[in-house]
Amino acid sequence: MPDGRIVESWQGAGVRVKALADWSDIDVFDVPSMSAGQWNDALRFATDFVGAGYDYRSVMRFVSRRGASEDGRWFCSELVFAALQAAGVDLLERIAASEVSPGLLSLSPLLRPRG
Repeated sequence: MPDGRIVESWQGAGVRVKALADWSDIDVFDVPSMSAGQWNDALRFATDFVGAGYDYRSVMRFVSRRGASEDGRWFCSELVFAALQAAGVDLLERIAASEVSPGLLSLSPLLRPRG
């Protein structure tokens, strides 16, 4: 967000707004190709889910390899991917948001590490 806050989904807390400055030793990425309107759309999508639960079921899918269905809960990379997709930005092609791990998300050629 322009004011230095982020929308994240965290174990035990679910989707929430938090100050980026509260975190240390994390990787921060930008998507330079996004317009201001796309950023607004992505933020609107993400903030609409503030208060939703953490998506433990989809996280377990990475271990079990079983399919996961959308249930109104989110894990962080899933939320980021879906929010940008809602804004018209496909970070990765032919993949569902519930299948995007943090490591996979970071492989998008559209992401640029922030300073």
